[in-house]
Amino acid sequence: MGFSERIGTWKKAMLSPVPTFSEEAAKTERGFRDGFENYGTPIILVYLPLTIIGMIMLGQLNFMLPIAAILGIGMMAFFILIATLIYTAILYVVSMLMGGKAPFGKLYYMISLPFAPLYTISGLVALLVMIINVLLGKMLGGALSLASSLLSLVLALYGLYLLTLSLDALYKYGKLKAVVAWLVPTTVMLGIALLIFGVTLLAMTGLMAKGY
Repeated sequence: MGFSERIGTWKKAMLSPVPTFSEEAAKTERGFRDGFENYGTPIILVYLPLTIIGMIMLGQLNFMLPIAAILGIGMMAFFILIATLIYTAILYVVSMLMGGKAPFGKLYYMISLPFAPLYTISGLVALLVMIINVLLGKMLGGALSLASSLLSLVLALYGLYLLTLSLDALYKYGKLKAVVAWLVPTTVMLGIALLIFGVTLLAMTGLMAKGY
């Protein structure tokens, strides 16, 4: 899939999700590679510039900046790949138990359709907030952070709605089963994230207590 076709598909998925997901589900040539490219596009186009600008704002403007930015984005891409593979694997098993028969690669692609454009929008909003804060200082910092958080919540809820439609278009097992299907991996991934956060917090607390 070319870049312009990918962006066009994202736009249709956001604005006309039902017919778009039905069309994409019927395309046998779509698979894992297309899904990975969907996730990779916002990393290169949005999050790489976001990382570089963030490092410049922190005063890290030196010859190591490009290397550090590329390494950071590389790690982000790796973790996104692992996280999306785990999420898709759990969802694939649950969907199989519900009678779904679509291959793993196709499911990976269909999941990327709602998430990749929303991921891009979130990154662009973060980039815009960062630029405004640089230009206007902290004058609008609190209001912008609140607006950004509310928008992120709206995008997350809309993403789950689109995911429901995408799964229903692929497996045709109904919207209720689609919701049940994505609830399982979403709950598991949230649990893993909370566990990692808790372990990290305890480790940092222990180090601070020891005076490090």
